[in-house]
Amino acid sequence: MKFFKLYILLYINIVFISCNVQEKKIKQNSQLIKDSIELKKDNLLNNNKSILVEIEKDTLNIDNYSRKRNESIVEKEIILIDSSLRIKYPFVIEELRNKLLKANKRMGTSYVVEINKMTSQSLINNIQSFTIKTDNTKIKIHSISDLGLLNGIVKFENTLKNKVNISNLDIRENPQIAHRAFHIVIRGDEDIEDVKMVILKARSSFFNEIIIMVTSGVKLDKLKTDQNILNKWEKKDLINLIKFSKDLGFKVIPEIKLLTHQEKFFNNSYPKYMLNKTTYNPNNSEVYSIIFPIIDEIIEIFDTDILHIGHDEVAGFNSHISPKAILKNQTRLNPNEYIKDIHIIHNYLIKKNIKTMMWGDMFLSPLRFPSMLDKHLHGVNGFDKLINNLSKDIIIADWHYFDGQKIFPSYDYFNNLGFETYGAIWRGKNANVNFSNYIAQSKNINKRIISTTWFHLSKKREVIVELLDETGNLIWNAK
Repeated sequence: MKFFKLYILLYINIVFISCNVQEKKIKQNSQLIKDSIELKKDNLLNNNKSILVEIEKDTLNIDNYSRKRNESIVEKEIILIDSSLRIKYPFVIEELRNKLLKANKRMGTSYVVEINKMTSQSLINNIQSFTIKTDNTKIKIHSISDLGLLNGIVKFENTLKNKVNISNLDIRENPQIAHRAFHIVIRGDEDIEDVKMVILKARSSFFNEIIIMVTSGVKLDKLKTDQNILNKWEKKDLINLIKFSKDLGFKVIPEIKLLTHQEKFFNNSYPKYMLNKTTYNPNNSEVYSIIFPIIDEIIEIFDTDILHIGHDEVAGFNSHISPKAILKNQTRLNPNEYIKDIHIIHNYLIKKNIKTMMWGDMFLSPLRFPSMLDKHLHGVNGFDKLINNLSKDIIIADWHYFDGQKIFPSYDYFNNLGFETYGAIWRGKNANVNFSNYIAQSKNINKRIISTTWFHLSKKREVIVELLDETGNLIWNAK
């Protein structure tokens, strides 16, 4: 009996020691798995190829390894993302992840998205191009640039939204127009959430730049506001909108109307500085003590390297310009005064390393371009000759809204003179199609276009949304 008790005690000790050894091995295995995961992460980061963005909490619970070691690992949602894109656009990546999670839940799948910069012979000639391919349960979005990856993300999100079968995707797109901007006016009576909705629509329509025109409907420190607008935007609202746009991947360019179209800004706030009812007086040096602080504040708010300064439709020379601007018994701005103002503002911006952008209609004569719609060609009475005195580092926006022809020689004219040039369209369906295709077919390397939205957003939001959908697809598919 005594020996039997000793045997039992010995057996219990052996079992206890064995359990301790097994538990120690489990812990060692758990640590090895942890170390392996960390090593893989470090390698990915050090190689600057891709980083693990997110693993669902229940994907692999290391602490419960012993409990789960004989069970299958639960479904996981992983996004592999190029590290530079993750750093620049975390909001875009998080939005994509959320949409993928919802799609997987809806479809009962567990797709993984891999987004990576890769050198490919089919992509090498266009930084905007991308491929999307399904490989088992992995969706691969590849491009040679951040711009191409952003395009690919938008395309994939649109695919998910449209509930297209993603089990066999093989998409390759190669847009011809690199700079796809849309233009929006902030008059002060818009609901900021409505504006954001329009910007989201623009993104889904493949626009990648936004020109935000700031008016006296925005309360800036250096800008007198329009007293006729009851619900003006605060400065913080504008800052909010700019950040929202940049987080989505947009390049954001500010515009402030200078010299011309001053019916509300200078005429209401600084009437003594007006040359006529629509134009401030560039011969009065005190004008610039007002303008320059406004420019400084806009540059600071937008953190921009480009400022659009307007300068379109000088009043008094062309009957096609808005009848409100036809001058009777008032002093008209002459060509020398026009170019003088441009030089003063341009020189000021140059010192701040800011590029100047402006509308190009005052440099286009109907005599030089007889095949084009003359209502957009305002370079008469010597204004067209001013192009010879214009600095080549100024960016020109060449707008044509209702032309019927398929050829736009003004676009070639500006480009051949050495100016970076955007074409600009609005709501003329034929002009939109023809001008987009003409730019896409041009020999310029960096092709640019602006879709303007001159409607009041507070009154015609749905019209603007429909317009962006239409022009965005035209521009994206222009050939």
